[in-house]
Amino acid sequence: MFKIYYHNDLRISDNICQETFESFRNKYEETSGLLTNHYQLRFEKHYQIESDSSSERWRGRLIEPRIINFLKATGETCEQIDTIIPDKDGVLVIYWPSIANMTKDVLDQIFGKYTGHVLIDDTYETHLTRCVVTKEWLEQLGYDLSNVTFWTNGPNKDNVIDFESKLIRQNWLHLVHLYETRNPIPEIKETDELKYFKNKLKRFLYMNGHSTAQREYVAGQITKQNDLGDFMYSFINPSDNYKDYFLMGNKDRKSFINRRLLNDVAGGATAKDNFVNKEWWTYTYYYVNIETNFHWRDHNARMLTEKWMKPIMYLTPSFNIGDYPGLEEYTRLLGFEDYSQWLDKGYDNIDNWYERGKQFAQSISETERPSEADWYQMMEAAEYNYHHFYNNYIPNLTKIFKNSLSKILDKS
Repeated sequence: MFKIYYHNDLRISDNICQETFESFRNKYEETSGLLTNHYQLRFEKHYQIESDSSSERWRGRLIEPRIINFLKATGETCEQIDTIIPDKDGVLVIYWPSIANMTKDVLDQIFGKYTGHVLIDDTYETHLTRCVVTKEWLEQLGYDLSNVTFWTNGPNKDNVIDFESKLIRQNWLHLVHLYETRNPIPEIKETDELKYFKNKLKRFLYMNGHSTAQREYVAGQITKQNDLGDFMYSFINPSDNYKDYFLMGNKDRKSFINRRLLNDVAGGATAKDNFVNKEWWTYTYYYVNIETNFHWRDHNARMLTEKWMKPIMYLTPSFNIGDYPGLEEYTRLLGFEDYSQWLDKGYDNIDNWYERGKQFAQSISETERPSEADWYQMMEAAEYNYHHFYNNYIPNLTKIFKNSLSKILDKS
């Protein structure tokens, strides 16, 4: 058995270590040209203006990793420490945003002196590029990373983990959200209302949350074909820094932007991640999921966030599109029904994002309200997905996590 160690709120400096953060950002700039198929490439050049640990609560601290909730809930022994490294070997879990706080001395202790395994936890986010850049940056600084792995999302399209890369990529985000102690996505056990045909008022539930370039592109394409009167949606106006996106000149933008569903949760994107209003799902037939802002160096990556989980948990047939092609195909690989028997998913393998988004919008616009007979056939598929998610998919993903960690420790 191995012991898992983590920091909760250990202050190690008065602020973000700017020298560390700028060093990382310089490395990111060197490698940003390797990102593929991205209309936002120029905005990725400097990673971002501020560190992820720039909030007052996180500043200058080693922060509790998000994966710890999952580990504790599934029976692992996790010990909080108030020193930078444990006095015994085991697995030291470091939350990725903590790295920007680390001085050279702290980096030396964790990546130079600790002889146990260091697990970098970036399982809550959808930005695996920053993990591979962190790996290359630490190697460039001269650290031996033979005892370090980086756990992030965006698995390969064949769903096989490449252990040699040290990037342990899988759908870990699903575990983190389900085992989130502060605000987990609520599980609905009484599903009859969700399935009842006569409850449905609108065709689509669409994007309860903040605007992104991809969402605006799809909304603009839909409004060219019909209005959004049969859509139940929130679409909150983006901040000014979105004005440079390629599509902000959309002449139809005022017809769909800055709308808010009654009782939608206040706050930014993070506040909305796990928020659910059951009525929205009860009153709509279909869900539109646009996975956004996912950057990688090739097309061999797939990203399914909590937005993909929700329609499965709430028995709602969905349309899914990501920054790279093949998202529906990947869903089928995981054993889920994608409703292609009833819904046109012809957009899925179009390589060019603009064309795929356009076809995605067309498929949505041309989807009529189902007949009652078709609806209840779809609900049989929805029931299958619901039970597969809770009884097979999540237990198997849990097993994959535990087996992957054991495999890494056996090799180290």
